[in-house]
Amino acid sequence: MAWAMRVRARFPRKGAPVRGPSFVVEVLDHGRDNDLRHFVIGSSDDTLTKFVDDATIRYPGVNFAGTYAPPSGATGNGVNHDCVERIAEADPDIVWIGLDSPEREFAAAALAERLPGVFVDVGVDLDVVAGAVRPTPTWITDTGLAWVYRLLFTSKPFRRRHLLGNARFILAVIRGK
Repeated sequence: MAWAMRVRARFPRKGAPVRGPSFVVEVLDHGRDNDLRHFVIGSSDDTLTKFVDDATIRYPGVNFAGTYAPPSGATGNGVNHDCVERIAEADPDIVWIGLDSPEREFAAAALAERLPGVFVDVGVDLDVVAGAVRPTPTWITDTGLAWVYRLLFTSKPFRRRHLLGNARFILAVIRGK
């Protein structure tokens, strides 16, 4: 994606790229000043607990309005009536979506259709902040090869999904879509 953005950019690059985990922690940290309410959707209750516990220790006063982990074996985008109801009841300022691809993209779109708010697709970055996944070294991210790193150091199902997803993405970029 980083390469495609550089190649298809219409304007010269301004500023520096923002790494996902850095973005998450910056918003959590600075959001305390405005009492931002965060809702987190993650792949498992264990990851969500680690994420919330770590963030609460690192950023005292961070306000978590709720969390949701789709039931194991759930199909589709993980957004069901229970998820939408919990988010609506919690009334968060930001909903962080830390699911696998492509579920996270579909979840963000489905939630945006049903609820007002800000929905941020953070994917594996949620697991990185929670300490459940090893972060990609900055020098690798800067080269646009973070996906190669993930392919080498993650599970077989993850690798298969990303190989197929990346191939579809590259074809779409080549076709100009």
